[in-house]
This record gives sequence, structure tokens and C-alpha cells, in this order.
Amino acid sequence: MSSKILVSLLGEKSWANRKLFEVLAKAAFEASSAHHHSIVRTLNHVHIVDCIFRAHLLGEKHEYTAPNTEATPDLASLQRAVEATDSWFER
Repeated sequence: MSSKILVSLLGEKSWANRKLFEVLAKAAFEASSAHHHSIVRTLNHVHIVDCIFRAHLLGEKHEYTAPNTEATPDLASLQRAVEATDSWFER
């Protein structure tokens, strides 16, 4: 796979993440609902796996001992973390 294609795919992933978080921020469900919690847990898992992958690419150790965190972040905090990680992958 050429680096140009990879950069394009990572850009698409970032775009999709931005759109997904926009939709979730506007969603009409209670922040404490089981459905909301499940969505955030799943997105947090994806983010943690991205962080582990990044550490492996850099040859660095990471802090994670599981593919998700014990505590579930709030949606806004997770969005900021995902945006930062996406930005790293796109550079």
C-alpha cells in the first residue's frame, strides 16, 4: 500500500470520527442510559486500540493492560482524545 493511500484512509477515518461525534453530541438519549454507555465504551475501546497501535509504531511502551479502560470517559473528553490521536496519525 502506498503512503498516499494510507494518508488518504487515515484522513477518511478522522472525518468519519468527527461526523460520528457530531451526531452523538446531538443524539436525543440520556447520557446515563445503558445505550449511551455502550456506545461510549465501544468508541473508547477503538481509541485505546489506536493508542496501543501508535505506541507499537513508535516502539514505545504504553500504559494499557486491557483493550479498554476501567472507567468510561464522558463523550466530550473522549472526542478530544480521539481528535488528538487522529491528528497524530494524519501527520
